[in-house]
Amino acid sequence: MPAFSQRYLDSTGNAMREEWLHPENFSRKSVRANLNAAVNPSLDISFNSGFTRSAQALPQVDNNSFSFLYNAFNNPGFKPTVACRTTPASCLGYNNTGALGEVLNGYGLYTPGNLFQYISDLAVDRFISAGTAAWRPLAWLQGDATVGIDLAHRDRVNLCRFSECPNSGTTRQGFVFNSKTIDRNLSAKAAMTGTWQATTALNLRTTVGADYVNTQSEFASGEGDNLPPGSQSAGSGAIQFATSQFARANKTLGYYAQEQLALRDLLFVTLAARTDQNSAFGTQFQRVVYPKASISYILSDEAFFPKMDWLSQFRLRAAYGASGVQPGSTTALQTYAASSANIGPTAVSTTGTDTPGLLAAALGNPDLKPERSTERELGFETRMFNSRVNFEMTYYNNVTKDALISQPIAGSSGASSTGLTTAPSVTRNLGSVRNSGIEATIGAAIIDMPQFGWDVTIGGSHNTNKIESLGNQPCTVNTTDCLTGSKPNPTIGTGATRDSIGLPIRGIFTRTYTYSDANNDGIIVASEVTVDPNFSFVGYAVPRDIVTIQNGFDLLRKKLRINVSMDYKGGFSLLNDTQRFYCLNTNTCSDETLKSTPLEDQARLVAMRFKTPSTTAGYWENGQFWRLREVGATYTMPQALASGLRARDASLTLAARNLKVWTAYKGVDPEANYNSAQDNTGNVQTDFSTLGPRTYFTARLNLHF
Repeated sequence: MPAFSQRYLDSTGNAMREEWLHPENFSRKSVRANLNAAVNPSLDISFNSGFTRSAQALPQVDNNSFSFLYNAFNNPGFKPTVACRTTPASCLGYNNTGALGEVLNGYGLYTPGNLFQYISDLAVDRFISAGTAAWRPLAWLQGDATVGIDLAHRDRVNLCRFSECPNSGTTRQGFVFNSKTIDRNLSAKAAMTGTWQATTALNLRTTVGADYVNTQSEFASGEGDNLPPGSQSAGSGAIQFATSQFARANKTLGYYAQEQLALRDLLFVTLAARTDQNSAFGTQFQRVVYPKASISYILSDEAFFPKMDWLSQFRLRAAYGASGVQPGSTTALQTYAASSANIGPTAVSTTGTDTPGLLAAALGNPDLKPERSTERELGFETRMFNSRVNFEMTYYNNVTKDALISQPIAGSSGASSTGLTTAPSVTRNLGSVRNSGIEATIGAAIIDMPQFGWDVTIGGSHNTNKIESLGNQPCTVNTTDCLTGSKPNPTIGTGATRDSIGLPIRGIFTRTYTYSDANNDGIIVASEVTVDPNFSFVGYAVPRDIVTIQNGFDLLRKKLRINVSMDYKGGFSLLNDTQRFYCLNTNTCSDETLKSTPLEDQARLVAMRFKTPSTTAGYWENGQFWRLREVGATYTMPQALASGLRARDASLTLAARNLKVWTAYKGVDPEANYNSAQDNTGNVQTDFSTLGPRTYFTARLNLHF
């Protein structure tokens, strides 16, 4: 908390709380246990369990009038003086005085002194446990079984005590909200594998198995408003609310079979198939089948392959496979919401009677089935220079069909809105999307000496995606574009990001504009900006190009290992919604008030605020960046020191993450991300009054007993 806010709270007689002074903190404690046992020569069992307890507190951020970022960005653009309180007109209308008479010190509505009194805590207890067994009844037969549970309990508290927090509405009358959520994931898997050495050159492995997954979630929450002084429990509020949800489950039962062939340890072939049933499928759809096939051929070991001193191994590979994404646990179901309506007049009442009833909520879809993806891959792997250099490349082509899309429907359907949009919609299997691209990785041991070693791994990918189908929509039969009563949906969505046939998923659509400083005065005005009245596609909203670079250095006879990693993302645009919002809604936006503002930034503001039609095209910026992701060092301690700690071995790891970013993006950070289902962002990254990845440091002592 800034010093001026501490002085303000002290002047009001409020004793400083640690949670106000340091509103952001995180702690985590964890324990693990592993047990392995060889029961007899044919049976091995193992158990592992882990428990983690974490607690996190955060101040309000993002799209929130109680956000300290929102209030900081709402500054007047200059350091306010005493005159602002007496003569606001001299400070562009900014009076530097809050709703409680406090000095704002340049903040928009509230200062950290009141903002940090808003408590937002999250505590999570998580228990993960699994047991596995390997049984070998015969030399050629092995059975494997695994049973596991992942149990998490989340406890969330939002609290403003009486006469605390910002002076907004009834907030200072006090409120507390508490929710408790339990998430369970139960899984079981069993398989039998038989191996047959058919000939000296041919080996066969046959596997059959089944797996079961059951994920459940339930919660209960309560809220109390108008708290008495000193209280912080929901039950003490003058106004109380409560809601709950019984366990909502999503269950999957699958069976699979797989055959693996190895010929002369050169040619490897795999054929497999699995079938799944899922509780979220519509009642008219029962089962889905996913096939898989792959082949790998070590070509360099064949006698006919040319021998080259620098080439250690060359392998060709190809694969085909299918997978699916299940619908939400209740998406296929028709649901209703309780309501009451005044019905009358009647024979016994001239004013009507409040009568309970039901409203259609979600229409559901009995034909709903999983989103299905089929991928084909071609690639090769090579080892060179005595296996000191490894290089592999893969081309992939993935087609997703029956994509789960929320399709807007007519209001006359009677369904309520989904929360994603103001109009009702229904989830259907409509879309088809094609993703294709190249992935490549190269790794090299550049220096390998006893005192010093250096290795590097570089990985990269480039992706292109295109929507091939969005299903059909009804139409009036005619001889032009509707011969059968339905025609293809050309697009879904009307916002800045849309799904349109022939274009990428969540493609960016805006009105483009041009500008020119016609009189060369360094100031762009409305007459110097021209906005295209039509929307057009301008680019991808998700990264197309991804690169990672990892360097490793070994020192002190490999006792000390230093790792340095960097990330790159590019080929996409990012909405600088922070700058857009404040430039649209305030008069102190830097794009407008600073004489040093580049012409391009002036033009984007003019195109948004002072043109009809307007456009936000200028606030879609190049999201390309490089980031120094992590620098870490691991030191293996001398054996004598480890023995003194009663450990078999010991090591110390120090690491720092998110140290530096290089980008032309003008927002806070190219990885800052604010989006929500309520904003209908479609999981497209948006930078809106939020922070980028934090720089943080870790230390870990590893002891093996």
